[in-house]
Amino acid sequence: MKIGSTFHIVFFFIAVLGFSMSSVPFAQQNSERVEAIIAAEQDAKATVNQDQWWAYGCFLIGVIAADKTPQLPAARLVGKSPEYVEAYTQAYEEKVRNLQRSAATPGCLTTVFSAGILVIILSSLD
Repeated sequence: MKIGSTFHIVFFFIAVLGFSMSSVPFAQQNSERVEAIIAAEQDAKATVNQDQWWAYGCFLIGVIAADKTPQLPAARLVGKSPEYVEAYTQAYEEKVRNLQRSAATPGCLTTVFSAGILVIILSSLD
């Protein structure tokens, strides 16, 4: 009876060890992905000129131009794994587009609102 219980205990520890070791690569891969996303968002914030995109919005081209694919900083991707490059690229493009849209939309609304006020003023002069 003692051999059977010892076998079960050893088998249990081997199984636990096997499952815990198989999760290590996933944790490292997830950590690398999170690192890439954080770096991409920081780079996107540093790259996008909010005032420039507000001005583009005033000319009503910013909302359309904000959908163009941004240029990736290639130097940040040298020597990185394919998983890192993929995560960085997706996060960077998404963050840049969001920042561009969020800066261009108020400029566009300013122009539309100003044009509306101008129309009201001009129509009241008649």
